[in-house]
Amino acid sequence: MNNILLTASTSKIGQKLAIELARKGYNLALHYFNSDSVANELLQKLSDFNTETKLFKADAKDISAVESAFSNIIDDFGEINILINNIGIFPQKQNFIDIKLEQWNEVFDVNLRSAFLFSQQFARQPLKKGAIINISSVGGLEHWKGSLLYNVSKSALIHLTKSLAVELAPRITVNCISPGIIKVADEPISINSDNILLKKFGQVQDIFAAVCFFIENDYLTGQNIIVDGGYSLIRKSK
Repeated sequence: MNNILLTASTSKIGQKLAIELARKGYNLALHYFNSDSVANELLQKLSDFNTETKLFKADAKDISAVESAFSNIIDDFGEINILINNIGIFPQKQNFIDIKLEQWNEVFDVNLRSAFLFSQQFARQPLKKGAIINISSVGGLEHWKGSLLYNVSKSALIHLTKSLAVELAPRITVNCISPGIIKVADEPISINSDNILLKKFGQVQDIFAAVCFFIENDYLTGQNIIVDGGYSLIRKSK
């Protein structure tokens, strides 16, 4: 399996994943939506690797846009063997009673609907063997005050993973990665690393290692790996 579709490739985590995947020799169909300049800069960076990489722009919440993009991807790559659903947003914290229906719809459209739509297009291919990897969050397993939309939508993505594993077996494996606190560039982090069992923040390479683990192990499906350095264990022990 060597053709990968990576959604949200222009996100900070998406860009680093794309570079690591290209370094490993995978051909990449790179989905993005709003960031044309960032997408083209990423494509230029990937030109240093001996792989095929192309950009595909689509609103991942729009079924027609996803269908059109996937059709173009198949025209260019023949087939996609691996789908990495990396799209997600973390909305600002707010009280439950203040949440508007429009906000609910937006978060679920991005964090859940997009993975459903891309997975559906992926599964319609006449593949003998394939893999879907969803990027959720440790927040999908916890309950943070003021973050109901994020917690519930990411939890739903984990459950979508397990349901798709049942639906698509034995042809396609479906697994999930739930990162904890991942340090990207110089972004400030409000939580102290002392609150993590391993006393350090995660790196995108840690997510990449989990991605490779699922790609290289075809006897795993319906699983969710928590990549958080033990952060959630400390929280549960308090």
